[in-house]
Order: sequence, then C-alpha cells, then structure tokens
Amino acid sequence: MGMHKSGTTLISEILHRSGVPMGEGREVDPNIGYDRGSRYERGDFWRANDDILGAHGLESIYTPFRPPEKKLPPKSMERLADLIRNREDGHSLWGVKDPRFCLTYPLWRPILPEHKIVGVYRSLYSLASRYRVNGKPLRAYRLVSAWHEHNIGLVNAVEGSKAPAIIVRYESMMENDVELRRLSEFLGMPLVDCRRQEMRRSTEMRGLTIRVAEFAYKMRTGRTTGATIDSLERNRAI
Repeated sequence: MGMHKSGTTLISEILHRSGVPMGEGREVDPNIGYDRGSRYERGDFWRANDDILGAHGLESIYTPFRPPEKKLPPKSMERLADLIRNREDGHSLWGVKDPRFCLTYPLWRPILPEHKIVGVYRSLYSLASRYRVNGKPLRAYRLVSAWHEHNIGLVNAVEGSKAPAIIVRYESMMENDVELRRLSEFLGMPLVDCRRQEMRRSTEMRGLTIRVAEFAYKMRTGRTTGATIDSLERNRAI
C-alpha cells in the first residue's frame, strides 16, 4: 500500500522477484517497462478497485477518495471473493498491489485470507516534482489531498487491522540498505534488490504553488503535512 509514485511498484517488483507472485504475463515482464504495462500490479484487482471507487480510469490524483458505498452489495462482495479464491487456488503464496488499497482496504479486509501489509510512503514535495504541479494550483491541491488521503488510509489500515504490518520510507530505502533489511526480516525471507540508480534521483519542489495548496488543505480539513508524516513515522517505528 502507499500513495501513487511512492515506491509501490518497486516494492512489488522486489516481492515478485523474491518469490511472492504479484501478477502474470505482461503485468510482471521486466522487458516491457512500466509505461507499457509491467507495473507488478494485478489487472483484475485494479479493475475491481476502479469500480469500487467509480474512478473510471481517472488519473490517480483525480480518483475519488471515498467509495460511493460504505458497504458493497452482496453481488459486488462475491466478485471480490471470487478474485481472492482464484488467486488462492493452487497458490500458497501470492501478493497484490494497487495504491488505491489505501482507500478500499476496509471493504476488502473482511474477506481477505491471513495476510501481511507492506506500506511505503514518500515525501509530498518529491511527488510535487513528479506530478509537475508548479504553477498549477488546482492540480497541486488535488495532489496534496490525494497524498493525505492515501497515507492516512495506510495508517488506518495498519492501526485498524490485526494483520502484521510494516511501513517503509522510500527515500530511506534508496539511501541505504536498512529499509530493505527491515522488510526482509519482516517477511522472513531473503529479498532480491531491484533498486536502480535512476530511481535515486529525487528533486523536491517546495515552491509557492505547493505551499498554497497545503495551506488550503489545512484550512479545509485541519490536517497538516507534518502531522500525517508523524503518524506514518510512528507506525514505521513499530
């Protein structure tokens, strides 16, 4: 789990190459590349989350942050249960990645088998650069909202579930081996290091556009970037 562009694909690739199947075919083909579909992300689960949120393929920061229904109808729940049964059939170990599980996990949790939660978070200011929000106030505000909603959803999942959980920080993972060792110890298995040099490049954007968006979000919700990071770090330290 984690906000989009925050390291979820890297974590998923590490898990897949270390023996935890995270997809099939093009979904996990290292020769295809992210933009052509190799995102270490199961398409059937992605489509299910898309339908739950009514996202209809919208860009991540424009995805609705709340499912239209607090409780899915029986037919929809059966669809989710079928996806899980299909994965469990003949697979003793498997995983699934979609950043939007930060938003939909409460709906999945009652029907999930015994599982572990792996979360990752990244600086809002790094994402401001990735999403190119400078000079685009409405886009910046959507990014700030999405960053908070996804990361608060991650914290709620970790604190509200009985499932074993770990949160790693993307920047720390790219700086040294401590986070990778933490993840390896948490999972109880050796991990293949899939970090690449180009992933280490990170430019933070702390200009006026993102600062104004943060202020507007704080005025609307009372939430601050620092408070959300504190919640993430508190659970990362567990």
